[in-house]
Parts: sequence; C-alpha cells; structure tokens
Amino acid sequence: MNSTALKCVTPSVTDDPEDIYREKVKFSLAMNGFDFDDDTSTNDFTFVGTGYSLGLLPQILGILLIGVVIVAVIVFIQNYYVYLSRAFDTQPQRPYVADFGNDTIQ
Repeated sequence: MNSTALKCVTPSVTDDPEDIYREKVKFSLAMNGFDFDDDTSTNDFTFVGTGYSLGLLPQILGILLIGVVIVAVIVFIQNYYVYLSRAFDTQPQRPYVADFGNDTIQ
C-alpha cells in the first residue's frame, strides 16, 4: 500500500469470475479501516469479469431451437406415413366417368 494503491480487505465471493460480466458497487475508504462513511459515499467501482453480457439468452434460444426441430421431425414423420399409406394403397384410383349415351365425360 502506498499513496497510489490500496488494498481491499473484503471477503472473496464464491462466484466464478467467468460467470460475472460486470458489477458496479459503491465503496468508501477509511484510513483506519473502521470509520467508513457509507451514507455519503460517491465513489463507484466497476468490476469487469470475463463472463458474457447475454446471460441466459443463448440457453433460452437453444431450447427454443431444439423445440422447433423436434416439432419439424414429428411433422415430417407424420407426413411420411401418410405418403406411405397412399403409395401402397391396394385400391386403384379410377377416374369418375359419367355415361350419357354416346358422349362420355371424364
């Protein structure tokens, strides 16, 4: 400690710095370590960690994307079975025929 540096004696936190993006706190300085003026302190300190600023947004978007993929797979499988049921249909498709004597309309 000298006139340009000070030592912070606050307890360390259990949070990993990789989980913290940015934290801003107010602090006060006491020369004897006991007489803090917390009520009128205007000193701010910003801790910049190595965490992401997005928070939970990537996880939420990932979950939504997985949900869309699951729905798409279900719709595909359903349509595929409908296609198979029509492809192997044993009844031949016959055109509708109306017979009006000599004139046949199809």
